Amino acid sequence: MSVRTFAAKRLLSRRAVLAAIAAMVIVVSALLAAVTAVLGDGLGRAAGEVLREATGTAGAVRAEARLGDEADARIAAFTRVIDRELGADAVVTTRSLQATAVPVEASGADSRLTLLDTASALPHVTLTGTAPAAEGETALHATAADALGLALGDTITIDPDATANDAPLTLEVVATWLPIDAGNPLWFGEPTIGSGVDADGAPVGPLLVDGAVLAALSTDPVTRFTLTPAPGPVTVAGLTTLANGLDGLARALRSDPEAGRGGLIFAGDLATTLRSVAGPLAAAEAVAPIPLSLIAVTGGVTIALLARLLVVSRAGETRLVRVRGASAARLVGLAGLEMLVVAGLAAAVTAGGLALVAALTGSDALDPFTAPLAVALGAVLTQLALTAADVNRPLGESSARRASDRFAALPVLAVIALALAALTGWRIATLGTPLTETAAGAPAIDLLAALAPVSALLLVAVITVALLGPLARLIARRAAARPGLRAALAARQLARGTGVLAVPVLLVSLATGGVIVAATFDGTWQRADERAAPLRTGGELRLVLPSAPGSVPPAAALVDSVDVAAVRSAEGVRDARVVLTAEVRVQSDEVSLVAVPNAGSGASAGDAGTASADGLPVTVSPAFASRYGLAVGDTAQLSITGGRLTVAVAAVDAVAGARTALAVAAERDALVGALAVDDRRVPFTAEVWVDSDDIQAAAAALREAAVPGALIERSDGDARLVAPARLTLWIGAAAGLLLALVALAATAVTIDRARRGELAGLRALGVPGRVLGRARAGELGLAAGIAALVGAAGGALAAGAVMPAFVRAAITAPTQPYPLTLTVAGVPLAALLGVAVLVTILGLVVMARRLAQRTDRARPRGGEAA
Repeated sequence: MSVRTFAAKRLLSRRAVLAAIAAMVIVVSALLAAVTAVLGDGLGRAAGEVLREATGTAGAVRAEARLGDEADARIAAFTRVIDRELGADAVVTTRSLQATAVPVEASGADSRLTLLDTASALPHVTLTGTAPAAEGETALHATAADALGLALGDTITIDPDATANDAPLTLEVVATWLPIDAGNPLWFGEPTIGSGVDADGAPVGPLLVDGAVLAALSTDPVTRFTLTPAPGPVTVAGLTTLANGLDGLARALRSDPEAGRGGLIFAGDLATTLRSVAGPLAAAEAVAPIPLSLIAVTGGVTIALLARLLVVSRAGETRLVRVRGASAARLVGLAGLEMLVVAGLAAAVTAGGLALVAALTGSDALDPFTAPLAVALGAVLTQLALTAADVNRPLGESSARRASDRFAALPVLAVIALALAALTGWRIATLGTPLTETAAGAPAIDLLAALAPVSALLLVAVITVALLGPLARLIARRAAARPGLRAALAARQLARGTGVLAVPVLLVSLATGGVIVAATFDGTWQRADERAAPLRTGGELRLVLPSAPGSVPPAAALVDSVDVAAVRSAEGVRDARVVLTAEVRVQSDEVSLVAVPNAGSGASAGDAGTASADGLPVTVSPAFASRYGLAVGDTAQLSITGGRLTVAVAAVDAVAGARTALAVAAERDALVGALAVDDRRVPFTAEVWVDSDDIQAAAAALREAAVPGALIERSDGDARLVAPARLTLWIGAAAGLLLALVALAATAVTIDRARRGELAGLRALGVPGRVLGRARAGELGLAAGIAALVGAAGGALAAGAVMPAFVRAAITAPTQPYPLTLTVAGVPLAALLGVAVLVTILGLVVMARRLAQRTDRARPRGGEAA
């Protein structure tokens, strides 16, 4: 027989096992690629959404300057510096022209309007009328047009004193406009964009005009360079690099001899926004090693078990061809070639399928080739190693005996697992987080710390294997004292066959612990975010209302000016309340003052009521109380505009919505009343805190200008960033259980092949087939049960020890402290474990019945004992 014919027959004779190996290569590589893609695409999409939803100054930076006669050269200088500091593709730069307080005559009355160039504004407005096309045409803000009594076709005349040639300039109103989204970062949070009027109700426009009109003014218009993040993939490194570049951009522009000449104004909070996204994004990425490690370990070992089954099933054939002169090298080579064909075809199928999925879904993170290639290569190397070990053993040594030997490598594995758990545990305990910081200041995954959960689970799994023998012997002794053969036989078989069950027990323990870790992270994170999110924004949404520079209205008037009814009527809004915030001083410290109506929505504000002789009752933050040594009943002095305000500490608690750790909360109406006594005016910012059952719908409705010009802050930014990480943890946990069950099934087949002679002997002695079948099911079920129980207990300990660090890293910490309570996501945990238990029981029942039927049909014959 030729070598080729022998190899083909050899392959076809074990096609069932080889098909199982091919299936596992497909499953494991697809799972690894899927987890990577789900995490990468999900995080990128969520981070992009959060960045795009940043409003006003939070979503942009702006440089302003009067460029004078050398405008072209200075524009080129600005562009050159921006590209050098940030990169040509990192930001989108929008250039606009503006002139403020330009004197005009409209409807027979004098006014002062803001002029904007048409080219930069038109893409972001909705027009009523026709778009200005000629130099003498203009579009006016609809609210300002109403206030001025202007209609389409009316004219506005720019005062001759404001023009370079001292001649009036008449413009025809051909359209009115409103912003598509007043919170668009390109508007930079300018309150007049939404309102069209100033704080006193006087119309200011803006008036959209041709660039030539602005050039004809006697005063150079302000040229504004507004920078927003460029669309494209979002990464932690990219966010941090851009934020660092923005930090130094103002200095670079001012130091440039062309761009910095004549003065420069630079503002914007985009760098802060980028870093607020980068932190949770990096923390979510740090979760990735957990599901990937679970899938890689359980999948790799399962493939190894199937490869071992292939070797054991060929034990007799291998001895025969060795006796007939076949060399060990040739057998190893044939085995490697066989696995190369099988695993290679499986990898090719997987890669093709993944490539098709990537093309259909447009996924940027789905890599069709790396995982299939790595898994296939691992399968080939494993088969080579197992075959080499088998063919180089003495010919007289029994394969069945080798299959049931104890797990001889357990001490070595135990040392490795202990060392790895100690090292990773020390690392995460030292850092307190799975993240570290690069030289550029970017948060990055610390691989040692990130592997702490899996390392702990691996140690627990090794301990489970070590405990399996003693526990099995204990159960066997107890079972022997009871009548009946089935329980005693199952326990005794487990006690003397723990070696062959060591690997599936290890995997079941590891997988069960992985489910507990996933449930703990998910439940704990959700509970922590529920507590932290309101502390950041006061409610599910926070609207920060625009305020005119230099205008400080009375607090009562500021509250009354907010149309809170319009907010409450918006889709998705359950309730809304007007809150006043300000930054005040205590000694040399800046303190957040938050005035909440009726101490609403979790924000403590002390006992409602008017100020007493002791002072206005307030709640102070723990940091404030600690900083000044205050306790309930003590008083403090807040420095406010026009003097000091005496407050009495009614409670020490976290202050929702505070922007600094040092914070004071008062009941709004009581504070307003106390300030009204002496007509003291504090430069409050009016906010509306919104409770919502549908944040997405409420945010969309409120962006339609329920409160014109308001900046919207959502509380669910972290939730959207962490959602892909939570999903991949559950995918990894489910995949680990699936692969562990496959490993258990493969071991059951191996045991069945190794013990056929023993079963025949027991049947010859009169033991019924159903007893033998149930004993085998009891043996495997007992091993799986011990592994699951110990794995769950160890997983709970591991999760409690290390997962709080992952949870804290994945939450944008508010300024106020919040509790972190270990919580388990019970529903998905129960569902996943319930399905696994049900599948295991059904599998064991089917196996027991088939074994009983086969044993009853078989003729008793001798065989080698296991």
